[in-house]
Amino acid sequence: MTEGFLREFDPVIFPIKLMVIIGADKDYLSGRFVNMETDQDDTSAFDDFEFRTVLVGDRMTNMQKFLVLIDDASLPMDIGYITHEAGHVGTLACKSFNIPIGIEPGEDEFHCYMAGWTARCIKQTLDEYEKEQRENG
Repeated sequence: MTEGFLREFDPVIFPIKLMVIIGADKDYLSGRFVNMETDQDDTSAFDDFEFRTVLVGDRMTNMQKFLVLIDDASLPMDIGYITHEAGHVGTLACKSFNIPIGIEPGEDEFHCYMAGWTARCIKQTLDEYEKEQRENG
């Protein structure tokens, strides 16, 4: 069971934290997290993936989290993938807090705020992971 490299971020303004995990295996993920988007016994979200974003329940804390999964074999992760996954977190946040999102100017502000914040968190995690890999060979 591989835990991988994980970082957790607190958005402060609402109660669901963001967790970014690089290189965790399915056994670890399905043992620690429950998929809140489907049947709680469904572990298919933790099957083969390069990058994936899931709303989960964390069995260690009994809290919901936005979970961004990154397969370490898929690195390096470019800005396109970072923004793609960050956009999913923005959408999940809007859905989780019943915040309407639209296509007219101003109707997507919360979504964009969450996506921007999430992209910075993913980038920070990737930078820390790469630094640790360089230092530990």
